[in-house]
Amino acid sequence: LAAPIAAYAVDRFAPAVAVACAEPQIQVFAVPGGALLKSLPTPRAVRALAYSQDGKLFGAATEDGFVTVWQTEGWERVARIDANVGPAVWLGFSPDGSGVVSIGEDGYARCWWLASPKKPQAAVKSHKGVLAAARLSPDGGLLAAAGEDHTVRLWERTTGKAVAALPARKDRVSAIAFAPNNRLLAVGSWDRTVLLWDRKEKSVVKELNPFAGGVLAVCFSRDG
Repeated sequence: LAAPIAAYAVDRFAPAVAVACAEPQIQVFAVPGGALLKSLPTPRAVRALAYSQDGKLFGAATEDGFVTVWQTEGWERVARIDANVGPAVWLGFSPDGSGVVSIGEDGYARCWWLASPKKPQAAVKSHKGVLAAARLSPDGGLLAAAGEDHTVRLWERTTGKAVAALPARKDRVSAIAFAPNNRLLAVGSWDRTVLLWDRKEKSVVKELNPFAGGVLAVCFSRDG
């Protein structure tokens, strides 16, 4: 690739990796080997990419605020959604692939049904500043989002109803992950800590610290 990578997503079923650079196109490569499987032109530069959990759908959010979804078999376009006011910073699918969630630089998280993409099923904004990270719960019921205001909040995906707010961190939150059991939430921050929060008890069960620098990513093993 001739330019820095702006976004990427991995399809563990193909297996393949989709990559977008500064130019308005997406390239899908086989893993391993690196053979080019597909090149998708886009109207504007890409800001976020995502595969559905089963690998059957693929989505791209471009800097003009639109989200486009394709079927990965045949690459037929499924939907083109006017999703954000300005560029997106994150994109994800519901576990069953029926919905997509996009977060824009305007600070809004919007949830859409692919069957009726003209109007969002929910739109939420309760952070100050830009949203920095987001994740859907394994059952698809909740959306967790972190703002540059150092907080993490949870909403019901289909209604936008606020569910919980985690204790504020000392610095910007940079990473979020749900445990496979749908109960624990891990929160990584530039304050060099990782917080483990129990959804059922609505309390912190563990704080891991200090790391050598800001935490860039968090994840759970498949068995939790």
